[in-house]
Amino acid sequence: MKKQEENKIQKTIKKYLTWRFLLIGIIFILLLFLLSDFVKGILLLVIFFPMSLYTARITKFVNGVTLETATASTILIAYLYGPSLGALAGLVITAWSYLANSIAKLRAYLDIIYTTFCGFFAGYMTRFDFNFGTAFVIAIIVKNVVAFFFNHFFFDPDKISNIVYRITHLILNVFIYRLFFELIYAAYNLI
Repeated sequence: MKKQEENKIQKTIKKYLTWRFLLIGIIFILLLFLLSDFVKGILLLVIFFPMSLYTARITKFVNGVTLETATASTILIAYLYGPSLGALAGLVITAWSYLANSIAKLRAYLDIIYTTFCGFFAGYMTRFDFNFGTAFVIAIIVKNVVAFFFNHFFFDPDKISNIVYRITHLILNVFIYRLFFELIYAAYNLI
């Protein structure tokens, strides 16, 4: 019985360990190295989509405070891949996290626009050689100032909630999320 199993294993090895399969494997590994930025970008999205979804879900149940990570995720992608992909990431990640959680508020829809702008702005700042931490803080401040101005004067009738929302978003991102995303940025550069 053991001889039959050994023969099956040997036949399987002989069948699949051919020059053709070795060549395909080598080409696949080379493509991974050549497309490593693409692969790393996909891995970032695999991390950021669920994280943004769940933090938006938590934000939905906490009134007046935002815990969302879509903005921070967008800034990191924008810093790594430029303004166009940063804006696209801001649009897709934020829209997905709000719409998948059935958050149908004017503030959420406006936040999609503000985060898209933030992604473009953060990607554009890479042209001026800001380090990631500085670019992150500037992008968060700019997003919150723009959002505060437009929401406060044009869209949001609840002025106090807007102020609290912007302050908590600013504090949480600058003092907590920035550190976490700097670790992700450092890990990205090590890979």
